[in-house]
Amino acid sequence: MDNNDKNNQKTLAIPGPIKLFLESLIDDAGVDIVDAVMKEEMVKELFARLDSYIATQIVAALPDDKLEGFMDLNKKQATQQEIEQYLKDNISNYSEVITNTMIDFRDIYLGNVGVYKDHNNEKSKKSFETKDVLPPTAPSPAPVN
Repeated sequence: MDNNDKNNQKTLAIPGPIKLFLESLIDDAGVDIVDAVMKEEMVKELFARLDSYIATQIVAALPDDKLEGFMDLNKKQATQQEIEQYLKDNISNYSEVITNTMIDFRDIYLGNVGVYKDHNNEKSKKSFETKDVLPPTAPSPAPVN
């Protein structure tokens, strides 16, 4: 993660419902949490990723002639309410786009965690196989005539 991502994490306020969504996502993934600080850091990191993913999906859903207006709002650092109103006014199915984006994000995250866990389980299983633990046996000597 570069410094811009770390700075974004510090400045982005996580709305309560989104924080609950992300915490439940971590719980559903079965991630082993050491302490509250670790969980909070994971929530911040996931929020930064979710925020970027939502922005990407919004840009894809906005009509081309409305992209410049959206970029202008971001440049002038408009309030969250101003940006949301602009999006509601210019994306006919705004609520559906946001809902589907969050569902997709959840599926992607849980899918990636599942792949990671499967990969690690396979590595663990292989490390306990006899051929990997015990040295190979020496070949039998050739019979002497």
